[in-house]
Amino acid sequence: MDAELAAAAGGQLKRSGRGRAVAYQGGPRNLADEVERAWDWWLAEERPELYDFGLTVTPDRQYAWCRDPETGPRWPAA
Repeated sequence: MDAELAAAAGGQLKRSGRGRAVAYQGGPRNLADEVERAWDWWLAEERPELYDFGLTVTPDRQYAWCRDPETGPRWPAA
């Protein structure tokens, strides 16, 4: 990881061998924890592919969704 990027993010991921990594977290958000939760969600949802996701924009709101814009999981887009 670029040292400047690591400083801005407040953390680093380093390989520890045998396919494992160690996260050193800092700053306002624990990004490694967020990535781990996202990974677990992706596995639980049976690994949705790129085109399973979409974005809906209306005059009142914007949101990303997975698989179905009406019934699938949604996330607000800022």
